[in-house]
Formats: sequence, C-alpha cells, structure tokens
Amino acid sequence: MVEGITLLKRRVESRIQTGEAKLKEDYEEKLRALEKEFEARVEAAMLERLELLTRPNPEPDGILASS
Repeated sequence: MVEGITLLKRRVESRIQTGEAKLKEDYEEKLRALEKEFEARVEAAMLERLELLTRPNPEPDGILASS
C-alpha cells in the first residue's frame, strides 16, 4: 500500500511540475509580447514628439507685414 501511495504522490508531483512549467512558459511568452508592444508604443510616441519638435514653425499671416 505504501508503494501505491508513493507512486500516486510521484504522479501528482510530476503533473504539478508539468503544469508549472507550462504556466511559466505562457507567462514569459505574454511578457515578451507586452514588452514588444510597449517598446513599439514608446518608439512611436518618441518619433511623433520628435516630428513635432523639428517641424518648421510657419509664420502666421500678417505678423511680418506689420513690422
């Protein structure tokens, strides 16, 4: 009977380890996807800001004419 309990315990432990490994793999995959999305959003925001800062400032009509 002790051998049966030991065998059952090993099976349960094996399934737990398999489940934990799968969860860890899924977590890491989702984390990598979020990191890529974050990097893409930050880069897009930086490029947008850079474009705004480097865009030539058009002179409003009439300002130079009144000088």
